[in-house]
Amino acid sequence: MKSCPKCGIESPDAARFCRGCGSSFEGAVPQTQGATAPGAGETSVPDAVPNSAPDVYPLQTLVLGSQPLPSASDMPAGSAVPMPPSVAGPVPAPSVPVPSVPAQQVSEPGAAPVPPRPAPGVPPIPSPAPGVPPTGPMPVPGAADVKPLLTPEQQERAKAEARAFGDWFRTFVTRPSKVGGGRAWYGIVVIVLTTFLSALAPILVAGNAASGATAGLPYEVSYWLSDMMEEAGFRVFMGLWIGGTVFLYAALGCLRLARAAMADPLGFGGLHDSVAHRLGPWTVLNLVACLLGLVHLDPLALAVWMLASQTFNVWLLVLVWEGNPRRRLDAHWARFLSMLLMIVLETVVAVVIVLAVALTLGVMFANDLGSLLS
Repeated sequence: MKSCPKCGIESPDAARFCRGCGSSFEGAVPQTQGATAPGAGETSVPDAVPNSAPDVYPLQTLVLGSQPLPSASDMPAGSAVPMPPSVAGPVPAPSVPVPSVPAQQVSEPGAAPVPPRPAPGVPPIPSPAPGVPPTGPMPVPGAADVKPLLTPEQQERAKAEARAFGDWFRTFVTRPSKVGGGRAWYGIVVIVLTTFLSALAPILVAGNAASGATAGLPYEVSYWLSDMMEEAGFRVFMGLWIGGTVFLYAALGCLRLARAAMADPLGFGGLHDSVAHRLGPWTVLNLVACLLGLVHLDPLALAVWMLASQTFNVWLLVLVWEGNPRRRLDAHWARFLSMLLMIVLETVVAVVIVLAVALTLGVMFANDLGSLLS
């Protein structure tokens, strides 16, 4: 074994170059085993590497320490830099295999891009030809399956029906005596609308009065009372609306019975359409009462509402008198007796409906009061 005069690493006797630094042994003075190299007893301490110059060869520094690497001038022509056995060994295979890219997704430079594959169950999206920009919005998958709510024929029928109802409602307000030409549901709509306005007008007046009564109370008491009165007012409004609608249809039934007593041939359907189309003045009066209640003209609103209610009850008797009697009895007597029958039936129906609505609201208020006190 012989030692390198530069790095001090031992190499075989037959080696021509140092296996540590790669320098040539030619021209070097061989040393015997018993000879001691100058400075062999001294310990060489490598210079400290400053923090500003990090080690650019951490692996070689770990294996070889601070020994210098051979430079290109020290290497003979055509030779490679020797590496330590631990570094020059084969690179181990990775424990997790690297996924390979499918061949069909890899495109060569300059080739046309491969369109993405659609998901299963989704129709393919057509792609434009190469070099041709798309002229419109791209179709959305599944948009062709969305059907319109109404077909074109149904839309045309709906528009025609809306125009017909608009014409009928215009004559309902401007010319109530022009009866006929409408469907059965036209009369149902205006009857429900009239009873709605008739129930809303007194609730608005009562709400304005309740707000004025609680204005001078403390905030906590006023807020609590206002909340209770709003809930109670809504319940009373629903009771008046439903009760008024039931009463009006019950009055139509009583009117049909009164006319049947005089042998009038007009059926319930024709009577329903005739009465509904002539409700225009009472609908307008109840609407005026609601508007007056909204602007806090409560006495005037209440007066208009009471006027509408009283004239409606009188008009029901007029409808009985308009019947066509066909009895052997005198026509005047037939109308008079039918009107008396109408008054009796209407009174009984009104009492029953008022008691039913009052009992229902009373039970609701009693339950609320019991839950409040418990």
